Amino acid sequence: NIQVFDQPANAPLGSAKGVYPGRVVWIFNPDATNKNCTNAYGDGWFLTKNNNQTVIDQMVSLAIQNMTGTSTNTGAWDAIFRYYNQNHGKGSVTYASGEKILIKINATSGWAGNYSTSDLSKINNGYYDIAETSPQVVLSMLRQLVNVVGIAQSNIYVGDPMKHIYKHCYDLWHSEFPNVVYLDHDNYSNLGRVQVTKSAAPLIYYSDKGTVLGSTVLSDQLYTVFQDVNYMINIPQLKGHARAGITLFAKNHLGSHCRDNANHMHPGLVAPSGGNDVRPGAPLYRIQVDLMAHK
Repeated sequence: NIQVFDQPANAPLGSAKGVYPGRVVWIFNPDATNKNCTNAYGDGWFLTKNNNQTVIDQMVSLAIQNMTGTSTNTGAWDAIFRYYNQNHGKGSVTYASGEKILIKINATSGWAGNYSTSDLSKINNGYYDIAETSPQVVLSMLRQLVNVVGIAQSNIYVGDPMKHIYKHCYDLWHSEFPNVVYLDHDNYSNLGRVQVTKSAAPLIYYSDKGTVLGSTVLSDQLYTVFQDVNYMINIPQLKGHARAGITLFAKNHLGSHCRDNANHMHPGLVAPSGGNDVRPGAPLYRIQVDLMAHK
């Protein structure tokens, strides 16, 4: 029951990028999730019982194949790596053994008070069912990277460096891929997590030079994992957001710097306080542009 259709192009700004420049692929299948999920405690949308992993795996396969115009997962990844490397000075080469890759997830609610400090499980409060990166999509991506591309588990990193990996995510991923490096902001080595480290000096400098973000927000340190890996796959949670309008790929990097939270970045969003202080129009400084443009 798969339908494939094209939509006419709009009038975007700038030059389109990608294997097929400007191509965006949307995959929808209502069988992927349980429509009767209540999101009450113990019935979260993110639990295995509310997701059909086989369908989700198929959706990820369709996405990468349609994005690259290929008919196999192997061909899709070959095209993805060759395109990326060609545009980063390495030539038209595919993945090389030993190269490291980071899956950057969005763990919005992973702050103190929302998890058990003994095992990092979600607790029963108002943040229980918050929208974050789907653990099932991450599992599909791990299956692709390990089983299709052939990347050694120890060369794959997963996490949101500012936050924690919840127990339900870790259990799902670790049971199948025990040697992947699962990142955490703090020292939870007893739970199989590897603590991230901060860069010694600032690595990102904001182009507004204090005009919008303020004189104390000229730069940020980043976690060294971003320096250490060769590739990054950004898997955010696409959702409505009070301050940013919508949360997409750039917004996920508000968790990539080394401060305790992202409050200092909010003035660079559409609605800094999430209220009526909207900054519409163009040209206006947007923090997301600095984040996406950073090397």
